[in-house]
Amino acid sequence: MLKDIYQRLGLETDLNKEKTKFYRRINMSVKLVIDPFHNSENYETYEEIKDELKFKLGEMEMVYIDDYFTKIRTFEEYLMVYEIFLNILNKFSSSSYEEFKKRIKEAINESAIDLGIVFENDKFMLKGAEELDKKLILETLDWINDYPNTRELFDGALKEYLLGDYADAITKCYSSIENLAQTFLNSDKSLDNLVQDLLRELNLPQQWKSILNNYCDYAHKFSSRHGNAGNKEPVKFKDVEAYIYFTGILIRLIIQTINEIE
Repeated sequence: MLKDIYQRLGLETDLNKEKTKFYRRINMSVKLVIDPFHNSENYETYEEIKDELKFKLGEMEMVYIDDYFTKIRTFEEYLMVYEIFLNILNKFSSSSYEEFKKRIKEAINESAIDLGIVFENDKFMLKGAEELDKKLILETLDWINDYPNTRELFDGALKEYLLGDYADAITKCYSSIENLAQTFLNSDKSLDNLVQDLLRELNLPQQWKSILNNYCDYAHKFSSRHGNAGNKEPVKFKDVEAYIYFTGILIRLIIQTINEIE
């Protein structure tokens, strides 16, 4: 709605202003969903929610739940807090969970300019190419619901990406493919040692061998398993984005083959 009003009236804004308004809308929403737990009857639940939020964030205890949302953070860190809080609410109150989820979507839609984020399946993601996000990220998350270990690793990669820890995002993408390949091929070998088997089972031409080998080699530059955890080489945003998208392609290839076999 505000986008239309700003355009019609020729009003100006910028991304930082809209992010601040987004924080305020979310903070008001937090108060809305938390207020019912402030009475004596539900105070124990309030404390449990606060304790779990403290534990998940790994931070010092705050006096009130609201304090975790007003602490100075980066935009991406705020998104992490919102996502964790939403998941905690889902354990304690379905109505509060649904209300907060609805409010998050409204807060994004009320922004006068694009905030550069997507919120789907209770998760925030930085917005890339819209069609690629849909096909290679959002749909991929649905495809691996039956593979919880792979899903957890790919989820972890997306969270690291959101927080700007691009090296960890890449290594977790690699681990998600390795886990899925091991399940698919019923093997405990590393992904490097499964490349030839993958080519055969996925019916891919030999030209793909160098692609998969390079996919592995790039992740190893940042992996503690290969003695490179201290690698300080900077990872560019466009590089990690492409790596995540290609991980989505590999997941789709494997899942499609599994479905054809079944």
